[in-house]
Amino acid sequence: MANWKHKLLLNLWAIATLGATISLTVYLVGSTTLTKLHAMKMQTSEMHFQEQPWKLSIAFGLMVLISVAITVAVKHMPPFQGSLRKVMITGSVTSILGFALYGLYVGPLSTMQRAQDVPEVGEQAPDFAITDPDGRTWRLSDFHSDILLVFYRGYW
Repeated sequence: MANWKHKLLLNLWAIATLGATISLTVYLVGSTTLTKLHAMKMQTSEMHFQEQPWKLSIAFGLMVLISVAITVAVKHMPPFQGSLRKVMITGSVTSILGFALYGLYVGPLSTMQRAQDVPEVGEQAPDFAITDPDGRTWRLSDFHSDILLVFYRGYW
């Protein structure tokens, strides 16, 4: 029979692990959806990452650290052996992987700079020239219609 200390450790582990895993999942899905909605509202294709990710990184990192620390600390305690031990290891590994994915997502977005000389929606595009497969050169200034569709297939 587990005493109250074992139950407290298990509850702390569950809160930290589930908190980290669920929060990261909700954050990643929600942030991409909300930034897309913000971009659509502002009528631009540019998605700004306007948060301060270090605050979230510290919170998520602490939850993952608590999860792993409890999993390691209770490895020799009898109430935490067998199938419960496997669940704890799986949960801690899942929260570590979630935190790593969060870092891969947030790191580049939080340091990304806006491209230079990019026209805003509604502004006239700068003149450019492209060559078609027949070797003929086409310039944007050659067309005077409201809409011009250019399909450029990359060969990589």
